[in-house]
Amino acid sequence: MLILSFLYAGCSNVEKSKKEVNLKLEDSIAKLQLRQENSIKDAMTGLDSVKALIRNQYSIDTTGYTFILEGDFSAEGNEGKAFYKENKIDKIEITFYGETGKSYYVYKFMNKMVNVSQQRFNYRTNFTEVKSGNDIIKAEQHNFTTDLNGKLSKGGHPDADLATFHELKKVVPFDLN
Repeated sequence: MLILSFLYAGCSNVEKSKKEVNLKLEDSIAKLQLRQENSIKDAMTGLDSVKALIRNQYSIDTTGYTFILEGDFSAEGNEGKAFYKENKIDKIEITFYGETGKSYYVYKFMNKMVNVSQQRFNYRTNFTEVKSGNDIIKAEQHNFTTDLNGKLSKGGHPDADLATFHELKKVVPFDLN
């Protein structure tokens, strides 16, 4: 009888341990699923977060949004600013800095079309030694028109950079509504 009671107690402890392990496992799985769902929501609402930030600034008479594009756009970085009128994108200006020069892009939004100007500048010297405008030489310029999907509609050149426009669409909201 004594042996049977020990066996019963041992088996019930094993069952209790299995239940605890299962509960911990289910809890861990639920936490992982929640983390994954939140990551997906964050990715999907990235532009929504930017829109909210701009709207908050906009309400205190700020008409621009400063940003940096992530990725391999230029050796020395970039900086851009988006300007809004009546909750719609009006213009984007972005400068890409490099060791031998810089590029200045302007996107002017007009209804469903975008006029693009991409101007390249070369440095006469090392970029760390540039002291004034005399150290910068205007180089090639590309002007073209694209639709909001980034499809070239007028002008253009084989060296025109449409890829940057597609990246801008991912990080800069075109409509604040």
